[in-house]
Amino acid sequence: KKKTKLAAAPTLGVSAPISLAGPDAHDLRETLALEQELREAPAAGEGATASADGAEVYERLVAITAQWVQAVGLRAGLSDEQVRDAGCALLPFGSYALLEELMPGSDLDLVAVVPYFVDRADFFAGGGLGGALLAHGAANLLAVEDAFVPVLKLSLGGVAVDLLLARAKVPQVPRRPSLTDTLHLYSRCIDEPDALSLNGCLVAAEVLRLPPRAPPLPPAPPPLGHRL
Repeated sequence: KKKTKLAAAPTLGVSAPISLAGPDAHDLRETLALEQELREAPAAGEGATASADGAEVYERLVAITAQWVQAVGLRAGLSDEQVRDAGCALLPFGSYALLEELMPGSDLDLVAVVPYFVDRADFFAGGGLGGALLAHGAANLLAVEDAFVPVLKLSLGGVAVDLLLARAKVPQVPRRPSLTDTLHLYSRCIDEPDALSLNGCLVAAEVLRLPPRAPPLPPAPPPLGHRL
């Protein structure tokens, strides 16, 4: 009797599957644990509290940084008018810049853009911006000066913050710089760490600029009936 050869099961993809075995008891337990974690996690849109906290902390950081820049300017011998006009900017980057809100559990990533008279030592010194932040309720302050991009890590109002410094060879920094202003400040950065610190803001701005802002399509007209 001639034996019939069974057709091989079709392979979906380039190569055969690594294994056809089903899940074991451990896999099923892990799946149930993951499902439970996803049920308890806040859904998108439930981060209103975190977003409000992020906006409040951002405004507090803007005020503290502005006061610190003025104090540094006075110590550098600038007049009251020069210090008042010098200004500074706190620019977001990362997810906070892209989403324009702080998601639950995420960090607040910011760059302090300051005029030429501010030194990096003033930023990281205990009596510098770090000291001013501690005086205003910041906690878990950690200065990472020798990183590829130097950063000041802290917690303020229950929000984790990563704060970078970008110094520009300009006497004044707009408090709300446009993209053109930011590009100009980038071209006037004092050294490489300053440029690297500001680069994330430019990347976020470019990402936000890429999607087309096309107007929505007009509603379709209702179908016309035909008379018999």
